[in-house]
Amino acid sequence: MSSHFRYWRWATLRQLPLAIAIAAFGITATVFAAKVIPPTYTATARLLVEATAVTNGKNNITDSSTSAAHLQNIENRVLTLSRLTQIRDELALDLPVEDFREAITFETLSGRGKSTTMTITLAMKDPNLAAKVTNRLAEEVLAEHRAIRTERAEAALKFFRQEVDDNKLQLDAQFVRLFNFKSMNAGTLPQDAPRYYDQRKALVAQLSLRPAARVTSTAHSRLAADLSAARAIYAEQHPVVQALAAKMTKLGPAQVVAQTNNPLVMEELVKIDAALADIPANEVRLDTLQRDYDLAEAQYTAAMERLEAAAIEERIALRSEGERLSIVERAALPDSPTGPRQKIILATGGLLAVLLSLGVSILRARSDKRVRRPKDLETTMGLMPYAVIPQMKPS
Repeated sequence: MSSHFRYWRWATLRQLPLAIAIAAFGITATVFAAKVIPPTYTATARLLVEATAVTNGKNNITDSSTSAAHLQNIENRVLTLSRLTQIRDELALDLPVEDFREAITFETLSGRGKSTTMTITLAMKDPNLAAKVTNRLAEEVLAEHRAIRTERAEAALKFFRQEVDDNKLQLDAQFVRLFNFKSMNAGTLPQDAPRYYDQRKALVAQLSLRPAARVTSTAHSRLAADLSAARAIYAEQHPVVQALAAKMTKLGPAQVVAQTNNPLVMEELVKIDAALADIPANEVRLDTLQRDYDLAEAQYTAAMERLEAAAIEERIALRSEGERLSIVERAALPDSPTGPRQKIILATGGLLAVLLSLGVSILRARSDKRVRRPKDLETTMGLMPYAVIPQMKPS
């Protein structure tokens, strides 16, 4: 064993009385604290997320979605200072509201294929108060859950009512456009074409044809002009071009009408040809308006279905039916304290006291500036010792 180690062991052991005093004081203080600290009792209530008891037969639009995020929202609302102050005053609790909030613990457990549960734990000095306050907090969670369901149901109902009103206005506007177009173009709509063809066939039969002086019918000329203009703008597959081409095919090749001595028949034929020439363009416009009206009607029907579902959800929420959050285990009266843990306090305090005493002993030994070894003469005074009187052990 080196002389250096023996010296530090000796110097440390010289501080043993002080170390023992510090350790004894620390252990005594730890024992006193373990005895003086009042016991605490912990009460626990458990809530379970359940499937709705009543549904509307469809996907619930205003479902409060008792997921972890929803339960976290409820926890934040319940743990507000105003809410805890109200509970503290109602139950006459003698503790600051901040300490009250620190004593409350919310824990949410969930997972795939598992039910979601919320556990409320409260530690207090009085076991009766611990159970009573924990149950009250569980009731506050249920009340907040119902309030959120009701708020969302009412907000959804208001939203879908406004959506129905907006879609109703659009549907009425589309109906007015469609009705006005049919009124303004009465007589030149697609359903009028068969009647005009029959009338024209009958008028042509009355004519006394002459081999000379043939002219192309006005209907065929106007239809051919419309088709040429459409092909100049749209592709051949465009609905407008295809509709005009179909009308041209139905009208047949360029018809010729011979001059006749019956001007009334000719005048009537001109009117019929003009009406037939207007029908293809009116048909395209009518199809567009009808399609817009059908789309508006479908949107209105869908909005009405969503409004009906929201109304059912509101009635479920207002009647407190279909709840998905319920108390499955109320807080019972604690039969034994859960804290403080005296064994852990004693063990931790004793260990800290011993470590503190050793640390103080070593620190005092190292801070001692007195000359005790030849090496101390060199470090403190800069002197080189020539001889050392050996230390004799007692016999």
